[in-house]
Amino acid sequence: MYTDLLPQYLREPIERYDGAQLTEIRIRVDKPVTVRYRGKVERVRMPCGVCYGTRELIDEVLRRATSHSLYSVRDSIANGYIPYSGGVRIGVAGNGILEDGERVLESISSLVIRIPHQLTGIAKKVFGNVIPHENYLIAGRPHSGKTTLIRDMVRLISDSGANCLVVDERGEIAAVADGTATLDVGQNTDVISGVRRADAFKMAVKNMNPDVIVVDETYDREEITAIVEAAGAGVMIIASVHAGSMRQLMDNVHLRPLVEVASGYVLLSADPVGEVLYKGNGDDLVDRR
Repeated sequence: MYTDLLPQYLREPIERYDGAQLTEIRIRVDKPVTVRYRGKVERVRMPCGVCYGTRELIDEVLRRATSHSLYSVRDSIANGYIPYSGGVRIGVAGNGILEDGERVLESISSLVIRIPHQLTGIAKKVFGNVIPHENYLIAGRPHSGKTTLIRDMVRLISDSGANCLVVDERGEIAAVADGTATLDVGQNTDVISGVRRADAFKMAVKNMNPDVIVVDETYDREEITAIVEAAGAGVMIIASVHAGSMRQLMDNVHLRPLVEVASGYVLLSADPVGEVLYKGNGDDLVDRR
């Protein structure tokens, strides 16, 4: 439970919010603690006034998140996050240095606790009872519900009988704990978590024989290449990417290989969260080539 990360004085005001509508908690040194609630940013208030972040508060959250062993999550911190149970991911920012040739954060001054939500049935609202076997890109700004949608897509496809594989490096889609998914991603779904996505794609195609591979928030050039290669091997791909509009998606040179292998696109709104702004095959948009 994400509230287990918080000391009692902060936990009490946070628990007053409807957890189903709470998507993030932000803590910054000497700045007001904020939440994203029902799509809007609000300051957290206590009886004495607005709650402010402190170095001690951040250190306490980090101790709780890592079971008092920050070194145990050194590799993920170098990539800007700490995984936590239940699919919660803690983004970190601070003063970066090079140590033994590796990037490390010497002093963490900001945290964002990202809270996942399982909403079943939303894929059916977007696609109907059957999701066609084709490659999909799910696009949207941050906080637009991309992860929630692709999680429900894989659940629907998996429960229809297809062998699905979720590449879940940061644990946000399936929320694996002790090797088992704690969020519902379907009866015929395998999960590779805690592994670099580019490596996980190669492992999946060679060894797991999936019908469908699902990956969230892709951008790295190496993993894009791995996704395109998997699609070329006949595997159906569902991937989410950041884009504020279909024009941004189609004009993004870096994402062009993904755009070219996709045959279905969904663009989601961040306000209101999850509203479908576009759904189609892109033929009514600019030339993809």
